[in-house]
Amino acid sequence: YHALNSRARTHIGKKFSLDNPIVNGEGKIKVGDTYWLIQCEADLKEGEDIEVIDAKGTTLIVKPKK
Repeated sequence: YHALNSRARTHIGKKFSLDNPIVNGEGKIKVGDTYWLIQCEADLKEGEDIEVIDAKGTTLIVKPKK
């Protein structure tokens, strides 16, 4: 668990484009060969840009990238 949490935190500050929408504040994104659960305060469409601002356990917390 600890190693995964540390790995999740390495993504803070990185920017990605959504390959799946965020619905009801939750979604997933593929980074390399791993799928990560993501949470956002807003629902976003596929293709929108996001930035990782935090990590809680193995979930990446993201915000829309303007």
